[in-house]
Amino acid sequence: MKLKFKLIALIAVLHTTNAGAESIQFQCGGMSGYSYYAAEGMVPDKQAGWSNDAISNGEMVIDLDGDTGEVEYRYKDATGKWYSPSNEGGDVVLLTMDDTDLSFQILAMFPAGNTVEILTITEFDGETAKLIYANSRNTSMSANSKLMVGDCTVH
Repeated sequence: MKLKFKLIALIAVLHTTNAGAESIQFQCGGMSGYSYYAAEGMVPDKQAGWSNDAISNGEMVIDLDGDTGEVEYRYKDATGKWYSPSNEGGDVVLLTMDDTDLSFQILAMFPAGNTVEILTITEFDGETAKLIYANSRNTSMSANSKLMVGDCTVH
Protein backbone atom coordinates (compact mmCIF):
# COMPACT_ATOMS: atom_id res chain seq x y z
CA MET A 1 0.00 0.00 0.00
CA LYS A 2 2.86 2.36 0.78
CA LEU A 3 4.34 1.78 -2.69
CA LYS A 4 0.97 2.59 -4.28
CA PHE A 5 0.93 5.94 -2.41
CA LYS A 6 4.43 6.76 -3.63
CA LEU A 7 3.45 5.83 -7.17
CA ILE A 8 0.47 8.19 -6.94
CA ALA A 9 2.84 10.95 -5.75
CA LEU A 10 5.12 10.29 -8.72
CA ILE A 11 2.15 10.53 -11.09
CA ALA A 12 1.09 13.79 -9.38
CA VAL A 13 4.53 15.29 -10.08
CA LEU A 14 4.09 14.39 -13.74
CA HIS A 15 0.68 16.04 -13.89
CA THR A 16 2.43 19.37 -13.47
CA THR A 17 4.29 18.83 -16.76
CA ASN A 18 2.09 16.31 -18.64
CA ALA A 19 -1.60 16.82 -17.97
CA GLY A 20 -3.58 13.59 -17.74
CA ALA A 21 -0.59 11.29 -17.32
CA GLU A 22 -1.63 7.88 -15.93
CA SER A 23 1.62 6.19 -16.76
CA ILE A 24 5.20 7.33 -16.99
CA GLN A 25 7.71 6.54 -19.68
CA PHE A 26 11.45 7.08 -19.27
CA GLN A 27 13.35 7.20 -22.56
CA CYS A 28 17.03 6.68 -21.89
CA GLY A 29 19.91 7.06 -24.32
CA GLY A 30 23.45 5.78 -24.32
CA MET A 31 25.18 4.78 -21.12
CA SER A 32 28.78 4.71 -19.94
CA GLY A 33 30.57 3.10 -17.03
CA TYR A 34 32.56 -0.03 -16.31
CA SER A 35 32.45 -3.76 -17.01
CA TYR A 36 34.15 -6.68 -15.33
CA TYR A 37 34.88 -9.90 -17.21
CA ALA A 38 35.96 -13.04 -15.36
CA ALA A 39 38.86 -15.06 -16.80
CA GLU A 40 36.79 -18.05 -17.89
CA GLY A 41 34.92 -19.36 -20.90
CA MET A 42 35.81 -17.26 -23.93
CA VAL A 43 37.70 -14.61 -21.91
CA PRO A 44 41.48 -15.21 -21.67
CA ASP A 45 43.38 -14.16 -18.53
CA LYS A 46 44.94 -11.10 -20.18
CA GLN A 47 41.51 -9.71 -21.18
CA ALA A 48 39.86 -10.33 -17.80
CA GLY A 49 39.19 -7.65 -15.22
CA TRP A 50 37.70 -4.16 -15.17
CA SER A 51 37.48 -1.92 -18.21
CA ASN A 52 35.76 1.28 -19.31
CA ASP A 53 32.62 0.44 -21.24
CA ALA A 54 29.86 2.28 -23.06
CA ILE A 55 26.67 1.60 -24.93
CA SER A 56 26.87 4.82 -26.91
CA ASN A 57 24.03 4.14 -29.36
CA GLY A 58 21.89 2.24 -26.89
CA GLU A 59 18.28 2.96 -26.07
CA MET A 60 16.18 1.85 -23.14
CA VAL A 61 12.49 2.60 -22.59
CA ILE A 62 10.99 2.08 -19.12
CA ASP A 63 7.20 2.13 -18.71
CA LEU A 64 5.65 2.54 -15.26
CA ASP A 65 1.85 2.13 -15.02
CA GLY A 66 0.42 4.56 -12.50
CA ASP A 67 -2.78 2.57 -11.96
CA THR A 68 -1.33 -0.89 -11.38
CA GLY A 69 2.28 -0.19 -10.37
CA GLU A 70 3.45 -2.59 -13.08
CA VAL A 71 6.75 -1.84 -14.73
CA GLU A 72 8.26 -3.02 -17.99
CA TYR A 73 11.29 -2.06 -20.01
CA ARG A 74 12.86 -2.82 -23.33
CA TYR A 75 16.24 -2.03 -24.78
CA LYS A 76 17.90 -1.93 -28.17
CA ASP A 77 21.23 -3.69 -28.59
CA ALA A 78 24.13 -2.80 -30.91
CA THR A 79 22.44 -4.59 -33.83
CA GLY A 80 19.33 -2.43 -33.46
CA LYS A 81 17.16 -5.31 -32.24
CA TRP A 82 14.76 -4.64 -29.32
CA TYR A 83 14.67 -6.97 -26.30
CA SER A 84 12.52 -7.17 -23.18
CA PRO A 85 12.99 -9.36 -20.09
CA SER A 86 9.28 -10.26 -20.10
CA ASN A 87 9.36 -11.32 -23.75
CA GLU A 88 12.24 -13.64 -22.92
CA GLY A 89 10.30 -15.34 -20.11
CA GLY A 90 11.84 -13.26 -17.35
CA ASP A 91 10.34 -11.37 -14.44
CA VAL A 92 10.32 -7.60 -13.95
CA VAL A 93 9.31 -6.09 -10.61
CA LEU A 94 9.24 -2.65 -9.05
CA LEU A 95 11.39 -3.05 -5.93
CA THR A 96 11.52 0.21 -4.04
CA MET A 97 10.50 3.84 -4.25
CA ASP A 98 12.12 6.50 -2.09
CA ASP A 99 9.84 8.73 0.04
CA THR A 100 11.74 11.95 -0.52
CA ASP A 101 12.88 12.06 -4.14
CA LEU A 102 10.62 9.40 -5.72
CA SER A 103 13.59 7.48 -7.10
CA PHE A 104 12.89 3.80 -7.66
CA GLN A 105 14.50 0.47 -8.49
CA ILE A 106 13.51 -2.28 -10.89
CA LEU A 107 14.73 -5.86 -10.68
CA ALA A 108 14.70 -8.06 -13.79
CA MET A 109 15.64 -11.72 -14.00
CA PHE A 110 16.29 -13.44 -17.34
CA PRO A 111 16.08 -17.20 -16.78
CA ALA A 112 17.52 -18.33 -20.12
CA GLY A 113 20.55 -16.07 -20.03
CA ASN A 114 21.36 -16.41 -16.33
CA THR A 115 21.19 -12.62 -16.08
CA VAL A 116 20.00 -10.28 -13.35
CA GLU A 117 19.57 -6.55 -13.94
CA ILE A 118 18.88 -3.70 -11.54
CA LEU A 119 17.71 -0.37 -12.93
CA THR A 120 17.64 2.65 -10.64
CA ILE A 121 15.86 5.83 -11.71
CA THR A 122 17.15 8.77 -9.70
CA GLU A 123 17.62 12.56 -9.93
CA PHE A 124 14.02 12.69 -11.20
CA ASP A 125 12.75 16.26 -11.71
CA GLY A 126 9.55 15.64 -13.68
CA GLU A 127 11.21 16.08 -17.08
CA THR A 128 14.55 14.27 -16.80
CA ALA A 129 16.13 11.53 -14.72
CA LYS A 130 19.30 9.47 -14.40
CA LEU A 131 19.37 5.74 -15.05
CA ILE A 132 21.86 3.67 -13.07
CA TYR A 133 22.11 0.27 -14.75
CA ALA A 134 23.74 -2.77 -13.15
CA ASN A 135 23.77 -6.31 -14.45
CA SER A 136 25.37 -9.63 -13.66
CA ARG A 137 25.54 -12.42 -16.23
CA ASN A 138 26.86 -15.93 -15.75
CA THR A 139 26.90 -18.06 -18.87
CA SER A 140 29.15 -20.84 -20.14
CA MET A 141 30.79 -18.31 -22.47
CA SER A 142 31.44 -15.55 -19.96
CA ALA A 143 30.73 -14.30 -16.45
CA ASN A 144 30.56 -10.52 -16.39
CA SER A 145 29.01 -7.52 -14.70
CA LYS A 146 28.34 -3.93 -15.75
CA LEU A 147 27.68 -0.70 -13.92
CA MET A 148 26.66 2.19 -16.17
CA VAL A 149 24.86 5.53 -16.03
CA GLY A 150 22.72 7.29 -18.64
CA ASP A 151 20.32 10.20 -19.04
CA CYS A 152 16.56 9.86 -19.52
CA THR A 153 13.73 12.10 -20.61
CA VAL A 154 10.36 11.63 -18.92
CA HIS A 155 7.05 11.47 -20.80
